[in-house]
Amino acid sequence: MKVILANNYFYMRGGAERVMFNDLDALSTRGVEVVPFSAVDPANLPSDHSDEFAEGVDVHATSASGRLRAAREAIHCARTAKAFARLLDKERPDIVHFHNIYGRLTTSIPPASLTPLMLALRTARAALLVPVIEELFWRGWLPRWIQSSRFARIPLGQYTPLAFWATAVLFAAEHGPFWEVGLVTGIIYNWWMRRTRSLGDLMLVHAVTNLSLSLFVIQTRNWQFWM
Repeated sequence: MKVILANNYFYMRGGAERVMFNDLDALSTRGVEVVPFSAVDPANLPSDHSDEFAEGVDVHATSASGRLRAAREAIHCARTAKAFARLLDKERPDIVHFHNIYGRLTTSIPPASLTPLMLALRTARAALLVPVIEELFWRGWLPRWIQSSRFARIPLGQYTPLAFWATAVLFAAEHGPFWEVGLVTGIIYNWWMRRTRSLGDLMLVHAVTNLSLSLFVIQTRNWQFWM
């Protein structure tokens, strides 16, 4: 059996690494072939597979542009995705186990590993589940709660300036590196909610938006837009 163990760091940095190295030793002792995958780091321990490690996200960036790039690549890092896809093609493991990969290695599934079923489920979640949950929160609860902790007394679609803009800005922040798109969309959605006072309208519009984006991503293979 062959197992890939993926983790942000390949040196003893904290609890996640201790668990990862314990797993590596335990599996190796039992005759399992273990292939590590990590981000390149000068502190990494020697490994026969170090040349296959990825140039991960620069989490120590100090410039504004560097921090924005790191935020975007924490969601989808093309370098890491390509390196991991090459490793999968080369090693053909029976199991891939992810330890702590958040922030430094990409959390995106390599495009080569996306099956039609996975694409269908991801699209269904984006178009059917997310619009209902998000609109209940962003337009149904949050702006009313900002106005009063007894939010049930605030009519749907009623906004104060603070509630309107705070909701739009927070909605933008949720969209990470594409915050400007989230901001424009949040303003439009808030305006439409104030005008129609209909959560159903917003859920429908949100669903159509997410479905259109999902179809665009699948057609063009621009996976970075699929967060």
